[in-house]
Amino acid sequence: MIALTAVGLIAAAAVTWLSRPVTQPYLSATLLQFETERAYANIEELCLSYPERSIFHPDNREAAAWLKNRLAALGLETGTQEFNSWAGDKPAENLLNVYGISRGTVKPEEMIVITSHFDIPAFVYQGAADAGSDIGIILELARIFASEEHNRTILFLFTNNEEYGMQGARNFIEQFADMEQVKAVLSMDYMNMGEMNYILARFMGLQKGYTPLWLRELTLAAAGAESPVRSTDPFMEWVDRSVTIASTDAGMFLRAGYPTVNITTRAIDLERQRLLYHSREDTVEKLEPATITAYGRAAERILRGLDEIPVLPAGEMSYFKYGHQYLPGWVITFLQLLLFAPFFAVLAVDFRLAAPAALGASRREIVRAGLLFAAGTAGYLLLRLLPLTGAMVRYPLYPATQKDPVLYHPQYLPAVLVLLTVLLTGLVLFKVVYPRLTAMPQNQEAAEAGRRWVLLLLAVLVLVIWAEGSGFAAVTFFLLPAYLWIWIKPASRLPRRILNLALAVLGGAVFFAFIYIFTTTYQIGVTWWYILLAAACGLFSYKVVLVFLAAAALLITMSGIAARRR
Repeated sequence: MIALTAVGLIAAAAVTWLSRPVTQPYLSATLLQFETERAYANIEELCLSYPERSIFHPDNREAAAWLKNRLAALGLETGTQEFNSWAGDKPAENLLNVYGISRGTVKPEEMIVITSHFDIPAFVYQGAADAGSDIGIILELARIFASEEHNRTILFLFTNNEEYGMQGARNFIEQFADMEQVKAVLSMDYMNMGEMNYILARFMGLQKGYTPLWLRELTLAAAGAESPVRSTDPFMEWVDRSVTIASTDAGMFLRAGYPTVNITTRAIDLERQRLLYHSREDTVEKLEPATITAYGRAAERILRGLDEIPVLPAGEMSYFKYGHQYLPGWVITFLQLLLFAPFFAVLAVDFRLAAPAALGASRREIVRAGLLFAAGTAGYLLLRLLPLTGAMVRYPLYPATQKDPVLYHPQYLPAVLVLLTVLLTGLVLFKVVYPRLTAMPQNQEAAEAGRRWVLLLLAVLVLVIWAEGSGFAAVTFFLLPAYLWIWIKPASRLPRRILNLALAVLGGAVFFAFIYIFTTTYQIGVTWWYILLAAACGLFSYKVVLVFLAAAALLITMSGIAARRR
């Protein structure tokens, strides 16, 4: 209790004294030139002339040529990037990114990128909302800026194969020769069908990265001048930064370290939006001109702000904002570790009071957790190999895009092979290795010491995650088990053992909650199949998977200790 009180006081003092006010963002006062009719005509021409722009259809290549011609007709320097990709083991060759460049007159060496993707899934027709609408708006903005002088160089980028792993954005970053000039990126992805409720600004990177505060505030101020605007609240921001999964090209740019923000819109009728998204009904006539106006004007005002602001700050990505205040990165990193201080203190005292002989004779639980982790890792290694051998469907980075039929028809053979590998590896390890490493006598003191060693492994795991720069994830997923598992004590009475088991299982509640929220938010088909694909493709990085396997091994081990009769 004393430790918790001390942590609370230190945290409160840090938040009070080290928080900084959010400065007033730059807001362009230039008269906007956006014309809704022109933008709508762009959307209509793209979607009606090339309604099947999947990476496997000729419309994709023809749409790329059309985009390049449109940019060239505006007098822009145009370019393309060619790359190969695949989706579901089917190769897609000679895909094109298309871009046009309008040079600045004051700071031409500083580049702003505005981007959206023009590809659609094969099961979608026209793709007007996702993302023909964004393409039409960006073409209108290209017309505006090509016809006037502006300060910084602006690059209008249309990426390919965003739907299956953001491959266009990845290839642009890898191939574009002047990436060091890119100072800010505005990503647009999806304008809702029907009546708009608000513009949504999103800030999450893919596996790492977050929109810097200056760009975040500039975006909200500019969009808010044209429409109701919303962004991530502090709770969901913490969650986002714990799981680091992004579903748009913005995530790829943030992962590479470029200041990026994504804007999209949300409909009043969210259920209709959810129904029409990624369907054959995503067609031009369902777009509302009023929504195009608000969304397009917001994008223009953001772009003008980025062009006119006297200095484009570098900006850190590790801050945390709440209300009109924010905590710098080093403060939030310190506080994340501080939250575990009472757990570390209790664990240290617990070890100090333990009998040295018991600690030396208690490696049974450590070995058990290690062997469980090894068995899970063997299954994961096989899972990463299966797509390469053709035994499992293969996608670049992301599993099949939302609503893809593949997500609703799981392949059972890979799942069975992975499960058998885990079980057989575990059986061998526990039959052969476990007896040799745990041959020393066990007693009640040693059993209690085994619990201490599992808690120590949990503490080490927390420190490793925090040191890797994932303090948000450390707090979100491991604070609860840290403070629940310290109360587990081997007991002979059944009620106490039931309580122990409840404490052990509740420690994993956040993991289960994340899986539930993730799979209900996104339309990803069969849950276990999507998770398997995400791990196999690399959406869940190997570090994330290994941390999950380590946590699962500790959960199983601690559950065994909790249920064991003393």
